[in-house]
Amino acid sequence: MIRVHLPEDDSNLTQSMEGAIRQAFAPLEQGLQERMAEMLKPLMDQRLQRLVADALRPAQAFLDAFAASSGIRGAADRFRQSWPANWSGLTRRDLWDILRFSARTGICMVWIPRPDTIRELLVSEDPRRTLVNHRADTVVDLTAALQRVAVGRLAEDRYFAQRAVDAFSEHPEAAQALATNALTTLIHRKLGYPRLAAAATDFSDWESKPFLEYRRAAVLIAVGKALDKNWPQHGEAPPDAFNRHAATHGVSTKVYTLAHALIALMALVGTLRELSEECTPASDPSESHPQQHPHLVGLAGFEPATS
Repeated sequence: MIRVHLPEDDSNLTQSMEGAIRQAFAPLEQGLQERMAEMLKPLMDQRLQRLVADALRPAQAFLDAFAASSGIRGAADRFRQSWPANWSGLTRRDLWDILRFSARTGICMVWIPRPDTIRELLVSEDPRRTLVNHRADTVVDLTAALQRVAVGRLAEDRYFAQRAVDAFSEHPEAAQALATNALTTLIHRKLGYPRLAAAATDFSDWESKPFLEYRRAAVLIAVGKALDKNWPQHGEAPPDAFNRHAATHGVSTKVYTLAHALIALMALVGTLRELSEECTPASDPSESHPQQHPHLVGLAGFEPATS
């Protein structure tokens, strides 16, 4: 795994990536020199050994050129351009915190909600209460995000997502039930997972994802939390977080809450908006998405430096 320090300053991102690549390849280049020297040692005097070592030095120059190439700089630019509009004004440390926060709480923060709500959620001691306190703004944000979902193969999904959002104000339990079912449908039919257990495993494995898929990983890690196993029909107590299985196979005041209804809606709309973004080019430059590129760096390598 190539590990990259995630700087606060955008201008240092390319430099951090270049340094990480040089560091990752350095043992390879050094090992090649040492093995060649060892193999040829019985056949050469010291003068010839130095000539061989000199001949291998261009390998380091190649690695330096590769690390500093326009492709690396372009990848850093595409990473910045892939941020959704609701991450405007957030720091890179905030983005890293979003991944860990969503993995812990199941609250999706991609495309929705607005930046001020995200900042409050990240520092809140009771995120579900904070989310409920911002429910009016969040419903507005959900509707705005759905309006940007392209029609076509997602038209029916968008219709039911909007119906779920519309139901929230007066019938949050109905909104949660519909959002839960619609999210399950998206996972099966649009994301291509016949088995939810496989989806839960893949969605939770964000560390192996390439950094150009940071945004998608931030969506799916929240969905993955909702796929944790829970068996209310066998007497198992429901978890504190929104849980798809608990909402599908049991009804209780602990399962159906205002917070869980909002979390279900955010997971559904965030996933639907992300799928729409991947299917169609963005018309708004502030919400552009990266082109498909090779997997350069895993997301685990983007943890902010502590020093």
